[in-house]
Order: sequence, then C-alpha cells, then structure tokens
Amino acid sequence: MDRKLRLAALVAVLAVAGCDRQPVDQPAVAATPPAPTSAYAFTFDYMHARQDVGDPGKVRAAAEGAFYVVVHYAIQNTGSAPVPVPDMIPLVLRDGQGRTYSADPDATALLLTEANIEVDPVRTGDLNPGVSHKTAAVFEIDRTAWQFRPWHVQPIGLPNASVELPALDLP
Repeated sequence: MDRKLRLAALVAVLAVAGCDRQPVDQPAVAATPPAPTSAYAFTFDYMHARQDVGDPGKVRAAAEGAFYVVVHYAIQNTGSAPVPVPDMIPLVLRDGQGRTYSADPDATALLLTEANIEVDPVRTGDLNPGVSHKTAAVFEIDRTAWQFRPWHVQPIGLPNASVELPALDLP
C-alpha cells in the first residue's frame, strides 16, 4: 500500500492576480476576502510519491531512476460569477533551483481512473460560484533531482501562489 501524506486541508486562496505564499504545514488564510469575480481556491488534499500508477492490467511505471509525485487537489470558484474551467490553470512542480516540471498527462489519466476521480462535464464549461472540482496531477521526477529542495507546487502563471511540498517517503 502506498504511503499517503495527508495534509490538513490546506487551502491556498488564489485570485487571478495571485496571492501570498503559504507553507504546507499551516492552513492558508486569506488576508482579505477573495475578489468578487475570477477567484479560485486551491485545496491540496494530499501529496505522495509512488513508483507506478494505473489499475491492474494497465499500469504505467515511472522510468528507471525516477518516481511519480501525485498531487490530489480541489479547485473552487470563490467569486460571484462563473469563471473559466480551472483545469486551464495547470499545476507545475518547481525544484529548489527554479526548474519547472510539467504533469505527465498519460500518468495523470491513469491515476484519475485508478482513483475513480470522474472527468466531469464541468471541465468543458464554466465553473459556477461555490462549485468545486476535484482532480489530481502526476509528475515524473528523476531521483537525483529530488535533492534540490525545497520543492513547490504552483499553478502556472501564478508564481506567488506556490506551496512547498512536504517531505515525501520515496518508493
């Protein structure tokens, strides 16, 4: 069984203009109410490392010398009007040297199926006020790069909205 590091419902409130950086071990608290429109709240449910993803018969292993970092999160529209589908704001991982790592779309698709996270219809339209969308992202990371700490997860285009990854037990 994979070890899962459960984070205490960490919420990073993100307005389109960005937000202050919050450490992983403390819940993020918005200093001011979110903007009335175009606001997202990202809740990072948990992050963990593993060697492969997928259901039996359709498993994808990380490349030799690499492993997967899995980030489970939810996105909520905290504004007062519909906003574009937040999946259009993908996450990236950033290492301590400033290098960025994109999610692996094939591994992410396998993980979403394995975890029984539905690809719901809201992904093709606007996200209405108060509506949340749960999803996950899978990143393949070379073991030698893991030493370049601290690692952060951040939405693309919002550099001040990064959240530091906790220490993960590697597979």
